Amino acid sequence: MLVKLCGFSEVNSLKSAIEQGCDFIGFIFYDKSVRNVAISKAIEISKIIPQAISRVAVVSDAKDEFLEEIATKFKPNYIQFHGNETLE
Repeated sequence: MLVKLCGFSEVNSLKSAIEQGCDFIGFIFYDKSVRNVAISKAIEISKIIPQAISRVAVVSDAKDEFLEEIATKFKPNYIQFHGNETLE
């Protein structure tokens, strides 16, 4: 089983997740969420994540421009869509 832990915005809880051996670390990029994190903050704190752990950008109904910004600046391994997105 693979485990994803998500909603990180500070280093201490992120370190704990890493120590527990999770497979994926998720960052919420949705301004209506209490777990929302700025791209710059996610970049800063994710520097401690080992390469063996994948970084996931979690979005909800994000505009294409914002997805492009996340992809080019944060460079996640995966993007998780958690809204009403369509295949188009």
